[in-house]
Amino acid sequence: MDTIVELYSGDLWECEIIKTLLDDREIESFLRNDIRAAYGPLGSLSQSVRIMIKDSDLINAQEVVKEFFENRKKE
Repeated sequence: MDTIVELYSGDLWECEIIKTLLDDREIESFLRNDIRAAYGPLGSLSQSVRIMIKDSDLINAQEVVKEFFENRKKE
């Protein structure tokens, strides 16, 4: 049985793009969104989005993330 592992953690827009790239390669994934907000005048909003996958897909999925960031550097 596969274990669910974290592939990447970052901004929502990055995670959405990476998830789409994973879907294109038929790698199942889902986003886990942990939003914590502090209340009051000094409060801040911190957002952490994680891409979760099966551990059996980890090597192929890491290649997708690597390619995503290599392509961003070219822009």
